[in-house]
Amino acid sequence: MMRNFGMATAAIAIIAAGAASAQAQAQAPDLKIKAGSLKSALDDYARQTGINVVYRDEDVSGRMSPGARGGLGAEATLDALLTGSGLMSVRSPNGVAIVPASGNRAEAVDVDQSAEIVVLGTNIRGARPDSSPTHDFNREDIQRSGARTVQDFIRDLPQNFAGGSNDSLVRGSPKNPSAGSNLALGSSVNLRGLGSGATLVLVDGQRLAPSSNLGDFVDISLLPLNSVERIQVLTDGASAIYGGDAVAGVVNFQLRDSFEGAESFAAYGNVTEGDSAEYRAGQTFGANWGSGHGIVTYDFYKRESLSVLDKDFSRPINRPIDLLPRQVRHAAMAGVTQHIGPELEAWGRVLYAQRDARVVRSNTQTVATRVTDADTDQISAMGGLRGEVGGGWSFDLSGVYSEVDSATFTPTVPGAGVGTSRRTFSSLYGGEGKMSGPLFALPGGDVQAAVGLGLREERFSTTNRLTGINDRRAGRNVKYGYGEILVPIFGPANAVPGFRKLEVNFSGRYEDYSDFGGTFNPKVGVLWSPIKDLNFRASYGTSFNPPDLGQLNARDMQANYFTNDILNALLVQNPEVPDPRTVLLVLGTTENLQEETSTSWTAGFDAATRLGGGRLTFKGTYYDTRFKNRIAQVDVPGGGFNIFNIFLASPELLPPGTVIENPSAQLVSDILASSQAQAGVFNNFGVSTANVGLIAFIQTINVAQTITRGVDFDLGYAVEAGIGNLNATLSGNYILDFKSQSSSVTPIFENVDLIFRPADFRLRAGLGWQRGGWGANLFVNYVDGYEDDRPATRIKIPSFTTVDLFFSYTTEQEAGLLSGLRFDLGIDNLFNEEPPFIGNDFQFGILGFDPANADPIGRFVSLKITKKW
Repeated sequence: MMRNFGMATAAIAIIAAGAASAQAQAQAPDLKIKAGSLKSALDDYARQTGINVVYRDEDVSGRMSPGARGGLGAEATLDALLTGSGLMSVRSPNGVAIVPASGNRAEAVDVDQSAEIVVLGTNIRGARPDSSPTHDFNREDIQRSGARTVQDFIRDLPQNFAGGSNDSLVRGSPKNPSAGSNLALGSSVNLRGLGSGATLVLVDGQRLAPSSNLGDFVDISLLPLNSVERIQVLTDGASAIYGGDAVAGVVNFQLRDSFEGAESFAAYGNVTEGDSAEYRAGQTFGANWGSGHGIVTYDFYKRESLSVLDKDFSRPINRPIDLLPRQVRHAAMAGVTQHIGPELEAWGRVLYAQRDARVVRSNTQTVATRVTDADTDQISAMGGLRGEVGGGWSFDLSGVYSEVDSATFTPTVPGAGVGTSRRTFSSLYGGEGKMSGPLFALPGGDVQAAVGLGLREERFSTTNRLTGINDRRAGRNVKYGYGEILVPIFGPANAVPGFRKLEVNFSGRYEDYSDFGGTFNPKVGVLWSPIKDLNFRASYGTSFNPPDLGQLNARDMQANYFTNDILNALLVQNPEVPDPRTVLLVLGTTENLQEETSTSWTAGFDAATRLGGGRLTFKGTYYDTRFKNRIAQVDVPGGGFNIFNIFLASPELLPPGTVIENPSAQLVSDILASSQAQAGVFNNFGVSTANVGLIAFIQTINVAQTITRGVDFDLGYAVEAGIGNLNATLSGNYILDFKSQSSSVTPIFENVDLIFRPADFRLRAGLGWQRGGWGANLFVNYVDGYEDDRPATRIKIPSFTTVDLFFSYTTEQEAGLLSGLRFDLGIDNLFNEEPPFIGNDFQFGILGFDPANADPIGRFVSLKITKKW
């Protein structure tokens, strides 16, 4: 049966003829609907209830449903089935219509909390972590954002700091040396600016092997956006749920699981100033059968390099150096889900990615003298078995194997540097079993619990392929067990004025590390809802995070000859203390690193109301995270190369022993011997080596503490108007403090609003319009101004504002050969705003802009065409 629905002609599915009254809906039989494709779930719902369900194929195709366990009633079951889909139900005496939700990310759907949902931040199946701040983005949100890659989407989150490892930091960062270990040119998540190693990245709830020469982050640029169904972000410490490295938060990428038919896409884009062409193409095949579904995706990505010669702010460098490296990536994903009887389900995923990257550096004005090639292969396989065991309890068994193999090569060029060639290999495998379900009933509802046990093995090594020597080799085994309990004190059955809902959740996790012993970390969360659409929440937890494997047994000691006068001439330094003596700057990782520990707590609220015919939502969160023994380098005002000036002018600012004046000949000899046996001794400026006057150690150590406090907020408004569906969003992060202290006897430094550090205020505002197959979205990205603290008189760096504009058009379902076509036109940085200029020094990786707080791309125009078959 065909019917005109809104502005589009759509294929309408009407299942189980007959009218259904509101009373019939309320008295429907006990409903149990399996998780899977939304289309199958809605069809099953219609068959079980006898209710007419009307939807458009293009609205539900490719979307997933978490299913429903039973005992909810027809209305709550339908709401549960639509959770996270971006759709909502509109009821009438003749049935139910499924339409796009009027609020952003389906805020308009009031989901019953007992629905069978597995979400980020809890191990209790069917529960939601409402006491912790979460952000959930479905496929529609991702498309509307205009993001071309996973890293594009993460970069725009106000809670993420780009100063971690990413491919625009091709030489690292003066205040984040670990980024310089990103030789394979990957991209990380860095929530709160606490470092790439402080954010846990999951794929379908599973860990992946880390990348870089430190093994400190999961390379999200190897994940094809075409394979991602939704992105969940938890901006709260979650070590009690997921383990030690979930300090700043967790990001979970849920892959596409169910798709019917085929889908192809091709895209091209380029900057309007210079040349950095980008090519993308992909193919998806999927099938649903009565007892399961499967999907296969392939994604191709190629980006040409962006040169400093292409941009006004970097052109004065006048050397062939890359602002962004060239990359070519192939990625594929295959997944299958199979129901085995009514209560059992098996699933599996395999991911593969291969990337070739090349970055050009130069020490001359005409010749590209330093070219580094980086090849990366990643393969991950995961799967499991889940089902019901009776009494409302479920079980989940899962396992994962993941490995990343990277190789880099830089040839020797006379006068430009000695060649290097390295291989980095990391692997992870593990298994986990958990159970969750109700314990007993309270007046406020069922007390629910989860328990689990697991183990994993991690291995990591880096090898100098020219010498065959292992620079780093380490491994660890981790055994763990956890428990979680959700206690509803007030709920629907016993709500009283002022206490519509009150629940407390407790969780704890014990981990036994083969190299760092055992640790127990608890977390407690509270949710209080005095009235409908108003929640107050708070959480508190601790964490224990051992060093990354690449930081253990590291043979990376490196000595560099300078004079302080040379450093002052090359760099903007404050103060500038003349000193012609030969100095040694020693880099690397200190021995006997200890674990990091931290405490984290949040407090916030979620509110919603009807306003002007639409729905207004507002979320606010205050957070406070305190690190002890954080693994980092000594905090040097103005950056690490300023260490000699700081010592000569104000030695009390540095921990004792960081700089040694007039070292003995034996100490110098020992340092040179150790460095030569490890990463090497370098004298690029030909200084005299006869008498060393100062030795400075800028090594990775356990610093005393790091404290960050701030506020997140999200505002959303959506309304159906005569001109179409309108929505507005406003998301921001304001940092109150970002303090660090290198040792108990040194001052506490404020590290917010300084160059290469997080700006105190980031904002992303959006305005969207949708009518029929037409759509448009406008985004404004704002980074507040800050200061360059390198010169004697600080320089104000202005704020950086860019505007992104995206258009989309989807053809009508009955457009013949043109049916199933979607066109996406994107213009990033519409007004071609250049990043604020900060000066140039190519030898130290400073290329005219601050890559931690801006990007060099400028205006970028792209066109994507998608065809469903």
